[in-house]
Amino acid sequence: MKDRQDAEDEVQNSFFNAWRRLGTFQFESRFSTWFRTIVMNQSLMRLRVIKRASLQSLDDNGESERPKEYPTGDPSPEQSLGRTQITEHLRAETKRLPPLLREVLVLRDLEERPMEEISARLGIKEDRLRLIKSRTLRTAWSK
Repeated sequence: MKDRQDAEDEVQNSFFNAWRRLGTFQFESRFSTWFRTIVMNQSLMRLRVIKRASLQSLDDNGESERPKEYPTGDPSPEQSLGRTQITEHLRAETKRLPPLLREVLVLRDLEERPMEEISARLGIKEDRLRLIKSRTLRTAWSK
């Protein structure tokens, strides 16, 4: 599923289908395997419906009342707003960290720099750097 909301909907539908078909579970495999199969089948059926709905007939002359909508790949307004809010929140929380912790966090997790490069850049041994990184995580999660 290309959309998180659609994926969540299909998992919810899968729970309902699993509950309805619980009597058909034969204990020949693990429950997780059986349920995963239901989720996969439910998702595949949904994708088929979406694919069929997006097909356009060659006989369609474009005279329908409703304008045609084509997927653009651009994020929806909700997705854009969510990303903006998350970015603002991350910036605010990052600014609250002490400078050294903030720099390690930015270099390692946001810029995905290797530990060796960060160590050389900051003049800190890698062992100490790993300690600082774990402290950054503890500091961030304790709030």
